[in-house]
Amino acid sequence: MYETVVTVVGRLVRDPDVRFLEDGTALCRFTVAATSRVFDRAAGGWRDGETAFVACSAWRAHAENIAESVGRGTRVIVVGELRQRRYTAAEGVARTAWEVRVHEVAPALRWTAAEVSRVGRAGGWGAGARRSVVPPPRTEDAAGDTGTASAASRAPSPVPAPTGGSGESAGDPPF
Repeated sequence: MYETVVTVVGRLVRDPDVRFLEDGTALCRFTVAATSRVFDRAAGGWRDGETAFVACSAWRAHAENIAESVGRGTRVIVVGELRQRRYTAAEGVARTAWEVRVHEVAPALRWTAAEVSRVGRAGGWGAGARRSVVPPPRTEDAAGDTGTASAASRAPSPVPAPTGGSGESAGDPPF
């Protein structure tokens, strides 16, 4: 088993490509462009450095979830095992390819917002459909325009602190 776990932050070069093997197993492949930022002393500011194009692959339900959730240009954080694959090219030359076998993919939230929904699958992995997602509540401003409520207005209300005794009862969970 490989133990070289890497984290890559960058943008998807194109939409993820999902293929299904003969046995129905989903395989998702995508490429992340990760560009470093370098401080340029001469210019007195930051500039783009080299760009690494990192091939990534995910399997089964994870593959389907990735393909449904992110697309070309999406800034993502990928965590996975760095794998080396050797093969012989069509012209007979031995080649080596590096890819990340994905453990997790998440949208990078520094400059964007995401809405998360749980996946419900009946009968195990890959055997069902995504649960319907309840849209965020609509709001109306003073001008009568409607729009989606802000994240702050959708936040759950705080739970009041318990009163009396140790603050815990026998039926309360320990968290």
